Amino acid sequence: MRRVSCFALLLTLAGCRTTPVDQAREQFYSKDWDSAAQGLEKIEPKEKDQLVYLMEKGMAYHTAGKYRDSNRSFLQALAFLEQEPISASRSVTSVVTTDRTKIYKGEQFELVLLNTYLSMNFMLLGDFEDALVECRRAVVRLKEAKEPIEQHAFTRYLTAVCYETLGEYEDAYIEYQKVQEFLSAFQAVKLDLLRLAAKLQRPEDITKWTALPGPVIGEKDEAGEVLVIIQLGKGPYKVSKETFIPPSHRVAMPVFVSRPHGITGVGVQVSSEEFSAPKMLDIDAVASNDLDKRIKKVGFKELVRKGAQEVISQSVDNIAVEILLRAAFFAMAKTDTRSWQTLPAEIRLARFRIQPGIHDVTIRLLDYSGANVAEHTFEKINVGTGRPVILNFRHF
Repeated sequence: MRRVSCFALLLTLAGCRTTPVDQAREQFYSKDWDSAAQGLEKIEPKEKDQLVYLMEKGMAYHTAGKYRDSNRSFLQALAFLEQEPISASRSVTSVVTTDRTKIYKGEQFELVLLNTYLSMNFMLLGDFEDALVECRRAVVRLKEAKEPIEQHAFTRYLTAVCYETLGEYEDAYIEYQKVQEFLSAFQAVKLDLLRLAAKLQRPEDITKWTALPGPVIGEKDEAGEVLVIIQLGKGPYKVSKETFIPPSHRVAMPVFVSRPHGITGVGVQVSSEEFSAPKMLDIDAVASNDLDKRIKKVGFKELVRKGAQEVISQSVDNIAVEILLRAAFFAMAKTDTRSWQTLPAEIRLARFRIQPGIHDVTIRLLDYSGANVAEHTFEKINVGTGRPVILNFRHF
């Protein structure tokens, strides 16, 4: 009876079903963001899936424009990671079965983006002080993980914007220089460097930045400022890539799969002026890079798991039970595919200075041929001379 019960448990672990988080994702991509968030509010996830649940709920609220609710979920996610207990039983079980039994701790890029989205939410709420706190925390994560700046230029640029908005020009200047060094294609940062060099009274730097490719536009008197964040497509998701190994084993490794969205160009129009919105964050690339860095460790653990399963199978003195065990181990050979799936595939950014007043801001999305695929207009945006106006747009 005990052997039968164990076998039933193993099959349960290997099983696959639609979860409330999957249902919420379907609602999210149907643009029913409120229902997605409210559906997740009504469930009590298992501890091991808590982080995924909170990240997806936070993104649903963020996309719905409910930034305070989004921050509540993201802050709970960070608190959960800090308070996570060590479970010896889960670790032992995962050695024989699957990492799916363990508490999900998130990929490195997901943790960086938790802080980044918190900072975005605070900026959209006009709270640049708290936004800077989260930006700094994200930068610390990047430094600890030795992540290349060019892969997370978006986070570093938001950090610079917060510093500048709060009058910390020296720190802002340093961050702008880092973005320019590693993402020279983002020519808008040239204007940021020229502006800050003038504020800091560094004429030699003004000469240096003026020589860079890109526009040279003098500072507009009493200009207002707009920052447009454009999130495109559906982010990557994990799948289980499997290989058969005799006599009865299947080795499973995680792989990120991209979901192309077909948008190759983005422009932002205000009155008769057109501004570019270059790619600042390629989440497809960042996700794959993070996974590549730990794939050897994942592979070694998978081989250890297969060795343990083989020892267990051979230790059984009943051939029928051994066959059942091998079948169960084979069936459960699925790697941990949990991930933050409602992220966009990429984030673009447009920043420009215009005359104060009421403006319509139109985002135009273009395909590879330059044809207009879609557009969205923020109507009657009141642009003043104080802190920048932050606009946020998501397109699937």
